Amino acid sequence: MIILIKGALIYHLGQDSYSARIEAMLAGVAYEQAAAYVLMPDWASLRLSEVCTQLVNFMRQS
Repeated sequence: MIILIKGALIYHLGQDSYSARIEAMLAGVAYEQAAAYVLMPDWASLRLSEVCTQLVNFMRQS
């Protein structure tokens, strides 16, 4: 799950400057909210499974 989120976020953002920030945030306890916040602030309240579902849907649309 975490690898999916990290990969999708880094792919979506496409910027190396965000990679270190994402990895550091995802290493913390609140990785669900950190991942959601980096991608899109209004996703911060979603659960990890919902975030993954949204990411997969987003990737399919791109």
